[in-house]
Amino acid sequence: VRKDYSHPSVIMYSIGNEVKEPAEPRGNEVAQQLVDRLHQLDPSRPVTAGINLTIVYMQSMGISLGGQLQNAQQQVSSEAYNQMAEMMGQRMVMATLKPEVDSVSTPVLDALDIAGYNYASPRYEQEAKLHPSRIVVGSETYHYQLAENWALVEKLPYLVGDFMWTAWDYIGEVSLGAFYNTDESPTFRQQYPSLLAGCGAIDLIGHPTGEVYRAKAIWQKDGKPYMAVRPVSSKTLIKAMWRKTNSIPSWSWQGEEGTMATVEVFTSAPSVKLYLNDKLIAEKPVENYLATFELPYEPGELKAITDNGECILTTAKGKTGIKAEAERTDYHTGDLIYLNVDLCGANGAIVSNADRQLTVQAKGAELLGFGSANPRTEERFHTGRYSTYYGQSQAILRADQPGKVIVTISGKGLKTVKKEIVVK
Repeated sequence: VRKDYSHPSVIMYSIGNEVKEPAEPRGNEVAQQLVDRLHQLDPSRPVTAGINLTIVYMQSMGISLGGQLQNAQQQVSSEAYNQMAEMMGQRMVMATLKPEVDSVSTPVLDALDIAGYNYASPRYEQEAKLHPSRIVVGSETYHYQLAENWALVEKLPYLVGDFMWTAWDYIGEVSLGAFYNTDESPTFRQQYPSLLAGCGAIDLIGHPTGEVYRAKAIWQKDGKPYMAVRPVSSKTLIKAMWRKTNSIPSWSWQGEEGTMATVEVFTSAPSVKLYLNDKLIAEKPVENYLATFELPYEPGELKAITDNGECILTTAKGKTGIKAEAERTDYHTGDLIYLNVDLCGANGAIVSNADRQLTVQAKGAELLGFGSANPRTEERFHTGRYSTYYGQSQAILRADQPGKVIVTISGKGLKTVKKEIVVK
């Protein structure tokens, strides 16, 4: 609190996330002590917590995943909840409407300035009657529910915001939002060699997915279209609970000509027209900021048009090569240098399904890591060798003195590229 007291991005403090201690009186005592201490340190900001009402209730009842009473030493964990959520889906969320769930979670929620609800959006509209003085934030929700949740944020004066899980993908909680075109069947419980949660609206190395464009359409409401395509593949699609789409902004799928493609257009406009190579495919109404089109994949130019603008995706043309671009041009000694390394056609469009392993070497800087957003791999970030994922990867470097940094990138069957970066 003292360290970040003057930081403008700190809008509230959280004392915990999906903690189970509030199922017992002692847990609520500790929660109140933490709230009081934060008020002493900074009376200008409110205090919240990410309370999973179902976890608190399960803990109070000693309910295990199988529905049996547990030994007193056993505890419901966040991972156990994730596993159950995958199996039971929305039934876990709807359980928050039960009076007994409300009763056991009320003490900790009332101790907070802003009650943080994890996966309890069905409760929002009834809280004005049940708890008229309570201020609520959606501290963790599914991002595919953002449209309906944000409509409630705008409607209900006591609902102050929504945090969709999650913005940026991360290492751990493996396969939580896994999407795979594969013959295997990975789930949240199937770990090795899974590495990432796979549920980020932004992938591990900073690239947007369809969920980002849905959020832009919901928040900006300017009618502009944003387009993303579910990876085109003839293999079986396996998906987990925390995501409903794995679409990315690409229309470049080598060898999949004729395979059915799912195109998602996100917009606040009432309707969308989709064109492929200047031929009208269809015009569709928009529901919850989304219009979905099914069509056989064909290389070329894909265009979505609304009354307020257009969005274009283009297939990569010509020989595939390596493209390396630093995210900035004004690096100084000690800065982290993020270098995007992509597989592109001669026209600069990324080739999304011809992934291969690349090798990165740096002169004049330390290579801190090199990798991609691949959620399941035995490759490691510190080796300087990693395979692209949907044609993209990223190197992170740091120079301890000014001068020129030379980064060499190579891969089998590809022309070696040298990228020069000036560090001041």
